[in-house]
Amino acid sequence: MPTISRWFVRSALASLLLGLGLGAASGWWGGAGLLAPTVLHLLVVGWLTQMVFGVAFWLFPKYSTDQPRGPEWLAWICWGSLNVGVLVRVVAEPLAAAGRPVPAALIVSALLQLVAAIAFAVNTWPRTRAR
Repeated sequence: MPTISRWFVRSALASLLLGLGLGAASGWWGGAGLLAPTVLHLLVVGWLTQMVFGVAFWLFPKYSTDQPRGPEWLAWICWGSLNVGVLVRVVAEPLAAAGRPVPAALIVSALLQLVAAIAFAVNTWPRTRAR
């Protein structure tokens, strides 16, 4: 398994544990409604999307003999921007739900995650060509 795929999978597992742990803990102190969007985002974007990205980067057909997985720097941009975007959202979203205005942080989070999606698509698209 390539190094970048290991980072994606490990980060996905960390998001899974954080999301489920935060969801369970919020039920104990009565903040389940307040943290529900954050928990859902951790599970869908942090865990599921990241796991798909990591496994796809590893298993999709080769790009070329020189670069079997395409430009690896794009995958690192994808991993970095996705994780920073998720972390910014994990901090900003509960603040926004509690009535503290943090729209700039949520916009930055969304833009970082968009950059990750674009980097993934640009890196993966050539690997889906017909043989």
